[in-house]
Amino acid sequence: MAEIAHLEQDIAEIKKDLAAIREDLAVLKAKSETYATKEDLASLKTKSETYATKTELQEVRIEIEKSSRTIIMWLSGLIIGATGVILAMIRISH
Repeated sequence: MAEIAHLEQDIAEIKKDLAAIREDLAVLKAKSETYATKEDLASLKTKSETYATKTELQEVRIEIEKSSRTIIMWLSGLIIGATGVILAMIRISH
């Protein structure tokens, strides 16, 4: 009798564990629909090979800064030169 009661208790525990496993499996199955597949990861890897690296971006930033400085210098010179021409024209006209 004691053995049957022990078996019944074990079966009850197994049923509880099985119910918990089913719940966990359902949650995992629902979550797995949003996981990336091997194909998704392969596609990302292929795409990432064309992305710029940090070094390349830094080089672009440096070039932009150099270009900005050059433009500022040219504009400053142009403004000074234009101002000189305008002042000369005013002097000539008086």
